[in-house]
Amino acid sequence: MVYRTILRLNPDQSAEVHFKDLAGKTAFVTGAASGIGLRIAAALAQAGVKVMLCNIEETAPTKAVADLKLTNADVDGVKADVSLKGGLQAAADVTVARYGKAHILVNNAGIGGGSSYRRWTDASWNVTIGVNLMSQVWMLSDDWSPLRALPRSSVLHEMSIMLLLRPP
Repeated sequence: MVYRTILRLNPDQSAEVHFKDLAGKTAFVTGAASGIGLRIAAALAQAGVKVMLCNIEETAPTKAVADLKLTNADVDGVKADVSLKGGLQAAADVTVARYGKAHILVNNAGIGGGSSYRRWTDASWNVTIGVNLMSQVWMLSDDWSPLRALPRSSVLHEMSIMLLLRPP
């Protein structure tokens, strides 16, 4: 299973041994309604991590949260546009109100442009740069509330190569 490999820090340890250390921690996962983000959120939840699933769409995360709760996972969801600092901070505030500080951040949100780069508008560039770059910068800033005052936390920034591929 790919997601277990992603989460394993020490390749010599089994994923299950490492996951035992995560029980009771809190994770904030962007782009968590489907694909890699949902798989990471599910793996963390199975390990006993409290997970806040963050996504720009409302319907998909609602279903993902409902499905994960069927496994007795402690999960919740928040709708947020991570291309906007205020949207990301609002999601962080919901996470802190629900779970307290986040020990694990997974920045999985990523977008392509939806068309040829030559046809992008300034708004298209702003959203793409906001999601793919600035959300990562903002999540690492000292004043971002879910990480503030934690002695130790883990951050994973990842994005699928599929965002770069365009059909002919």
